[in-house]
Amino acid sequence: MSEEKKLIFGVWDGHDAGVAVFDSGENKIVYAANEERFSRRKLDVGFPYQAFKEALQVIGRPDEVVVPTTDPAKVLTRLIPYA
Repeated sequence: MSEEKKLIFGVWDGHDAGVAVFDSGENKIVYAANEERFSRRKLDVGFPYQAFKEALQVIGRPDEVVVPTTDPAKVLTRLIPYA
């Protein structure tokens, strides 16, 4: 039984924010970029809007978006960004 091919966007919005796209059909990363490449701010922090936009243009629409975290402070910062 074969699994359906998916494009999974992995997003990191912390220190050195960026986006990576995993193609489950090819079982490899097909795109990766850090926000600093677009913002010109070394080790940029925050949601990587420009890197995400570029991934959409290059790869297309994702089947799934994953924003991993296990840090409760990070989750709180996402919910209340200016607290």
